[in-house]
Amino acid sequence: MQTSKKDVVKALIAVACLLAMLIGFSVLIIAPMIHAGTSYYADADTRKQTAGDYDFLFIGDSDGLTAFRPSVFDAQTGYTSYNLSGTMMTTETERYLLEKEIQRNPVKQVVLQFSYETFCRDPEREHGDGNSTTVQRLENFGECCDFLIRNVDVDQCLDIHSRLLTAGLSFWKDKLTGNLETSYDASARGWHCTAGNNLQLSDEEVVSAYNRRTLSMEFTYDYTEEIASIFRLCREYNVDICVVILPVSAEHIWRIDGWDLFHDWVSDFCADNRVPMYDFNLYKGKNDLFSDAVSYKDYAHMSEEGANAFSMAFAQVMQTLSEGKDLSPMFYASYSEMKADSPYAEIYTRYNQ
Repeated sequence: MQTSKKDVVKALIAVACLLAMLIGFSVLIIAPMIHAGTSYYADADTRKQTAGDYDFLFIGDSDGLTAFRPSVFDAQTGYTSYNLSGTMMTTETERYLLEKEIQRNPVKQVVLQFSYETFCRDPEREHGDGNSTTVQRLENFGECCDFLIRNVDVDQCLDIHSRLLTAGLSFWKDKLTGNLETSYDASARGWHCTAGNNLQLSDEEVVSAYNRRTLSMEFTYDYTEEIASIFRLCREYNVDICVVILPVSAEHIWRIDGWDLFHDWVSDFCADNRVPMYDFNLYKGKNDLFSDAVSYKDYAHMSEEGANAFSMAFAQVMQTLSEGKDLSPMFYASYSEMKADSPYAEIYTRYNQ
């Protein structure tokens, strides 16, 4: 039995109608969730309304999301700033979001945050979180499609769709049952507050945990070209850019050897690209300012107290630079020097005498 052209056309129309229905259903489920303010990423409208108001844009992953508090930084410096960071933000999505923002927000400075974990991400396993986060920050359906087409493989598009559809269905369930909560706060300007935990080591843990493992410098994926493309983007728009490594907990650094190798590698990479880099794990006074007792939710994500302390310290560095002063007295020369000045070092030495 032969299939006529009319049957083929009918089949294609049926498939097109099915896809249109699926897209329409997805838009109806997902779009209201994105714009309802139930996610702390739902800032597209705020960023559009305040376009042109900012001097500094801070962008990174969830570490940056919890660490950089614009209101504290601005109060210290007189600048205006916004935190564009997001959970599991990939370097490709950072570039996409940053370009969109710079085009309408001719800022003076971009601050790019990354960490050791930035270079350890598995694209297949972890990028879905970052991409779905970015989709929630875009203005409309057309922009979402543009982002997915330009940055995401087909199989990952299906993964993102599944994640957002699940979140959308949960949103409608909460809305219909009267349990909907708003978590987006425009006044935070992208910063997300988290509660702290006490991460301090006991004396016994200080002794047993010291340099229990060594940091590996073998990465499964090379992100350097993607990061370099962010540097080039900023130069194209005549925007200054610097790199910041955020302070992690002292107990995390204490447990691991080899930090100086990573620091030197990042320093060389940034120097080769003519981009200044500031490692706040080496900020003098770090162990008092960013106390393990109150400054962290976990080893990498800062509490409100930690965010306040970091944002003030970063403001001090920016002010010192603007005054043309030397930054070297503000930083340790190496992780080895910083660890020797740690409160854990005194305990370790006492137990090993």
